[in-house]
Amino acid sequence: MNITRMRTIKGYVEEKRAADPNTSISLHFVRQLVLQKKVSYVKAGSKYLLNADAVDVYLAAGDTEGKPIQTGTIRKVAV
Repeated sequence: MNITRMRTIKGYVEEKRAADPNTSISLHFVRQLVLQKKVSYVKAGSKYLLNADAVDVYLAAGDTEGKPIQTGTIRKVAV
């Protein structure tokens, strides 16, 4: 039986810090991932419950939505 590891934002960050005290993952960073809908969550009252495994997969893959900024050429400016 596969049980989903649901954590609050704070619980997820505490779990990561317990595993790696030098982690750079912060409470603010994970909260922004949720608010920007980059990771799935379930709202339980006023708390957000994250699928910890899904967040780990997202962090391992990196942010693939970012578009590279075009540099070194003249760009058309909308007026």
